[in-house]
Amino acid sequence: MTGPHLRAYLRERFPIGPYLVLITAMTLATLGAASLATAEPVRVGATLGLSVLVLLCAFFHLRVFDEHKDYAKDLQAHPERVLSRGLITLADLRRLGGLAIALELGAAALLGAHALAWTVAALGFSVLMRYEFGVGAWLGRHLVLYALTHNPVVGLLLAAVLAGASGTITTHPAMLAMLALGTFTSLGFEIGRKLRAAYEERDGQDTYTAALGIPRATLLLGVVQLGSVASALPLLPSSNTDVVAALLLIPATLTAVRFVRAPSTATRKAVEGVSSLLALGLYVLVAIAAITTYGARFS
Repeated sequence: MTGPHLRAYLRERFPIGPYLVLITAMTLATLGAASLATAEPVRVGATLGLSVLVLLCAFFHLRVFDEHKDYAKDLQAHPERVLSRGLITLADLRRLGGLAIALELGAAALLGAHALAWTVAALGFSVLMRYEFGVGAWLGRHLVLYALTHNPVVGLLLAAVLAGASGTITTHPAMLAMLALGTFTSLGFEIGRKLRAAYEERDGQDTYTAALGIPRATLLLGVVQLGSVASALPLLPSSNTDVVAALLLIPATLTAVRFVRAPSTATRKAVEGVSSLLALGLYVLVAIAAITTYGARFS
């Protein structure tokens, strides 16, 4: 593995810049939810940095697990990828994934025992995901169920961040709302990146449009995006922020309609991009609401 090949792999499969922006916003929103639950200032500084490191490393190790799980299919469906061409190998990724897991656990330990426990739980769940709970062939025929059974890992990771910020995790409505928000937005991201126009579909590639058809797959995404906004509302303190959150659905809906009417590479990429922007916007709103309400402190 060379530096240029690793950079090419990251650009293709785990672009650090966009991931860092989205994960930082998600982390700030989660710290904001902890603040709303404890009526204390939002913890930034080391708490923010360590939490971002936990999530960034966790999402990378999930990517590595996916590469191993899907390697045979990806050789057929995506022969152009860096991994498929052998420029980086599964052994290289195992080493990088192991390093990511070590950093993830180390950062979680610095956040406290409760944060570490939730991170270990997320790691254990990710191992089950790696082996598709022993029913991979069956789940592969039920793509929506596949996504639903894999999505709880996000909630476990956000629970680790909540616990690191508050000392524990409770059933406070703000914490539950944040877990729901993370679940819906991550599911929306997953669906949005697996839509295709008919001419883009390939053998061995799992997409929601192939499984459900373009109209139903797009409708499913719309329902999930609506759930994202509904989950954010309990974390927003005023009708003004509620309206802003609702308005974020407008570009998401318009791009989805364009994709259904004229499926193409450009329109489905627009849907994917707007799905990410919707999540980012909701995270930022939640973080601002918490900081405005309780302030922030470096800790």
